[in-house]
Amino acid sequence: EHDLRISLSSKNSEEKLALFLSSLSTRFQLLGYSPDKFELPMGRSDIGNYLGMVPETISRTVKKLIRNGLIEAGTRSIFIKDRKGLLELAGHCEVCPTVHLVNSK
Repeated sequence: EHDLRISLSSKNSEEKLALFLSSLSTRFQLLGYSPDKFELPMGRSDIGNYLGMVPETISRTVKKLIRNGLIEAGTRSIFIKDRKGLLELAGHCEVCPTVHLVNSK
């Protein structure tokens, strides 16, 4: 959690949201759920507060991730179409535990 907060301070809106979604994906995977299709545990306003962005920026950024083919999104549902691309945008490197967990499945 601390590392996530520190890294969020130096990222743009796309990178922040990609990091948030990839972190959620990893958590769901560790719990035995689908890492690619899940319901967001909070609304866009709460996500914005958590990431230090306004809800409008969250909405625009989600649309951009959709246009770039990384995700599909409903009101609170997320389907990750390109996990590798999302991880790269989030700034995960090849030695990150998240990347190894994703690649091992």
